[in-house]
Amino acid sequence: MQDTIVHHWENHPPAPAPGAANPGLRDLMSKHMWDDDFAANGRECYRQHNDTVRRLAAADQLLVFDVKQGWGPLCGFLGKNVPEEVFPRRDDWKGYREQHVGCIEKIRGSY
Repeated sequence: MQDTIVHHWENHPPAPAPGAANPGLRDLMSKHMWDDDFAANGRECYRQHNDTVRRLAAADQLLVFDVKQGWGPLCGFLGKNVPEEVFPRRDDWKGYREQHVGCIEKIRGSY
């Protein structure tokens, strides 16, 4: 989260580009969710959200899943066959970040 979504918030262009997310809404969400300090409050916000989902969701409509479990529990919950391909085990945040930085530069160049 810190390396993707929070990185995006901290590096958004000064004015919205056509079709971009509303920066006012983005800022309100950041303030509401973690009081504009993800490093200090993000984990607790995440835990509270998950607790709320667990409390409100019907047991047969909720899968608490750890990616370390692989395809089995996920496919079983969805009623699908397990794919033959290996379960993906990496998070390509570096690629996301590089793509995002390029996008920001393009947007800033359009002003």
